[in-house]
Amino acid sequence: MTPDSTNENFRLLDLPVELIVEIAVWAQFLWLHSCMFSRELGGPVKRLLSGEPPAIPSRAEPCCRGVPASTLPGCTRVGLNDIPKSPAHCMSSTCRRLRDILYGPDTRIWQLDNILFKFIAERSGRIRYSRVGRGENTRLREVEYRSKLLIASPACACILSHIQPFFHTLVELKLAVPWYRPAAPATSSEQFLMRLHDEDSSALRSVDLEIYECRDAPRQPMIRLLSCHQLEFCNITNAAHFYASPHLTFLRIYFPISRGPRFGEEFWAGLGTCAPSLQHLELDVAGGHFTGGETFVDLRRLAYLKVVAPSRDCAWLLQALQMQPDVDMHLEPVVDWRFGAAAQVAQVVHVGQSAPVQVPFAAIETAGDLAGDLRPHSVWRFLCAVAVPDHTAGVFHVPALLPSEPSDWQRAVKSIGLDVRLDPSTATWERACARFPELIAVHFGTTALDHIRLFPCLATDASLHAGPAATQHADRSVIFRDGIWRADARETLYEPRLAAPLHDAMSHITRALAGENADAGFTGFHNVLAVVLLPLSWKPAYSLGWASVLEHLVKLEHLVLTCNHLCQPDEAFSETAEGLLAPAHLAALAVFLNDVRSRAGYPCRRLRLVQLGSPQQFASGAYDLATTWEEQVNTPARIKATGVRIACTVL
Repeated sequence: MTPDSTNENFRLLDLPVELIVEIAVWAQFLWLHSCMFSRELGGPVKRLLSGEPPAIPSRAEPCCRGVPASTLPGCTRVGLNDIPKSPAHCMSSTCRRLRDILYGPDTRIWQLDNILFKFIAERSGRIRYSRVGRGENTRLREVEYRSKLLIASPACACILSHIQPFFHTLVELKLAVPWYRPAAPATSSEQFLMRLHDEDSSALRSVDLEIYECRDAPRQPMIRLLSCHQLEFCNITNAAHFYASPHLTFLRIYFPISRGPRFGEEFWAGLGTCAPSLQHLELDVAGGHFTGGETFVDLRRLAYLKVVAPSRDCAWLLQALQMQPDVDMHLEPVVDWRFGAAAQVAQVVHVGQSAPVQVPFAAIETAGDLAGDLRPHSVWRFLCAVAVPDHTAGVFHVPALLPSEPSDWQRAVKSIGLDVRLDPSTATWERACARFPELIAVHFGTTALDHIRLFPCLATDASLHAGPAATQHADRSVIFRDGIWRADARETLYEPRLAAPLHDAMSHITRALAGENADAGFTGFHNVLAVVLLPLSWKPAYSLGWASVLEHLVKLEHLVLTCNHLCQPDEAFSETAEGLLAPAHLAALAVFLNDVRSRAGYPCRRLRLVQLGSPQQFASGAYDLATTWEEQVNTPARIKATGVRIACTVL
């Protein structure tokens, strides 16, 4: 059967030719702006355990050196099978009739397509000319295509020499290439692209550039600024330069933690250039270092901010930014708790005292704030920063200069979502609390539904699928991430004399959330009524773990435990497993809720509802588990002391 034999069922061909062309043009536009240069980008969630790019076996093609075959299958000159194809490109391969229509006199379709494909470049139109070069009496032979779009992702290093004749005419560029450049081994792809840029002639409006990770790439590169006139979109991955213009609205820079980029005066100059127009700023540089920044940058139009950086540098960056109070903010300070704990333990032992069994967080943070580098980075400061983003200069000042009253957003926060991940080096036979966590994430919302909506499989009520809440509550979160990315370094800093670093870290953060640090001046989030443990989070299997999570949240009324897998009563599980919810977790929670540990009596005295959520929510035994736990936790003594009976339901 030939493609043309199905035309009687292909209803698109019944439309007028002009309408088919308009559909193709619109499809090209949507593909370009919604897929190739999407504004909804985010940094990688999964970090490499070692932090280093993996060793790659030598490859036959020198132009693919250092890049795994799964990422870059082969030389771009051999085939373009891995390059994404546009809707028009796919339509032209469907049948002869469509191909004839799309190859017609209207070239608008191909002027919105990828000139990496030779037939598209020819269809869009081509002009050959020469222009005066930078040197005296030099003329450069160049090519200009009617289409100004180049998508070469993934591509080998061979592509670089081929794009040189028309690079300055490009308007949209999406490029992912190896760092190593065999055509000129002394010049990397980063350096070649920086030299290729000409500020006066550049027509770039959208740039999505990635340099693949390579062990040969220099560590701690200084980030360079390349100026443009009309640039609106810039997404940089692992390249030692970025582009900026007075019209830039989207800027994202990502580096792996092992490379440790440095952001100096050129970064601040570029940020100042785009400050009046910038709406989305994402700096995912877990090993980055910021210098300069003594002058405030007014980001008056910024709607979204995400920063992943070492805690000292994250604090230094934030103190220099002037933002509006309604900005969406996601902070991910990379903490050095292990180094701080090791230093404090060594100091105590040196003066002849017994080593502490609890992590001395107060001493660690006091030492950091008084280090003399004007980069205070205590946990409470980052929680305060998301509460009052328009006062970050005062939040990260010594002493802190805070507003006299809580912000409206701070008062509106009534729920938090928690996500706890264990040290990747934790063995299955170890106690889960024996090491510092890989991360502790805190997400803020107005109700528990704000967190449940993120996971449709957990929401059974139709109203939960209606999308974001109608309120204009800014979306904010703080993730405290461990900065020791090498497994051998984690083992070196392991301190067995500390009994439960995980519990201590969790308790330290929830204490700051409750505003219990009297010296800080931060009042915390006193209106939190609901806590949601997110599906991938670790859950405590012992009552002390639950105490570290819930003990300081005295107004708690609603607890939601979500998971990826709900264990059956007879199912074996490991205490160190993440994403599970087992009967042992619930039993430990019941023990905690019935443990009179202080003069305040029973913990969580206002708790009224515990809900369980899982993709297996309707599996056999889920409701029996909830019923059994409800009977277990509601002892006569607790009900008499609190006057509240806790209900347990399944989402």
